[in-house]
Amino acid sequence: MDFMRKPIGHYLRWEGEYDLGFEDFQDYDVIVNENESGYRNEGVYIYYDDKIHTLSDYPDDYGSLPEWVELRKEDLGYSYFSDDLIHHNRYIPIKYNDWDMGKTYVEEEYYDPFKYYYKVVSFYTEFNRKKDGAKFTLQVPVIFGVKKIGGPVKHYKYIGSSCGNYEGSTRYEYYDGEKFELSYKYDTNYKNKTMAEPYNSMTEMFKVTKENIDSGIELVRETLKEYFKKDEVNYFECDGTCKLGIDSLPINGKYMNLTVPI
Repeated sequence: MDFMRKPIGHYLRWEGEYDLGFEDFQDYDVIVNENESGYRNEGVYIYYDDKIHTLSDYPDDYGSLPEWVELRKEDLGYSYFSDDLIHHNRYIPIKYNDWDMGKTYVEEEYYDPFKYYYKVVSFYTEFNRKKDGAKFTLQVPVIFGVKKIGGPVKHYKYIGSSCGNYEGSTRYEYYDGEKFELSYKYDTNYKNKTMAEPYNSMTEMFKVTKENIDSGIELVRETLKEYFKKDEVNYFECDGTCKLGIDSLPINGKYMNLTVPI
């Protein structure tokens, strides 16, 4: 569908059922009943086909764009959030059958040596909508864990963390149920972390190689293909104009941080 303009907000007041009348509404505009609004997405509706529709309660139960909303080619729904029409989340629905998957690549200089349990590298996959040529890139982080110093070696999820006196530790769980923990030290501002001893005294630096990146590309693509097979519509965070992201993907039915051991 071609839009003459981006969705806008209409701020009105009514009690009971609202008679739309001859207002200048466009499909997928936002309508706010100011008699109900005030907290997050209360009183926020989507206009479509001469009807007012409530927001979806998934994936954010405070209200998300319904999965049937048609996303504009120009920004893929980003204006709903940049123009403060939808609050508390930036989820947009993607109907995978409408899109072709393009190439997957990295932008950053991943080969810089590092000294930590792991390195996070962002992978970007291009998608093209068949009917109108709309495009977006999907960002997925991959963790490259250093095996020899106890870094993550399998897909995992975060469990919890604790810190005090400039020290801390974080607990994780692998997709198969095994648990592990990483300990570290903070600087005086509690911002930068270094590994706990004896690893921090090591002089060895670690590096993500091109072969590692190739493994990451294959992992991202295969995991995304499986993800899209599961449901007709999937939600992603909208990080900017035609820029989407997701922090974790399902492995054996559990959302995990994708990991490649090095």
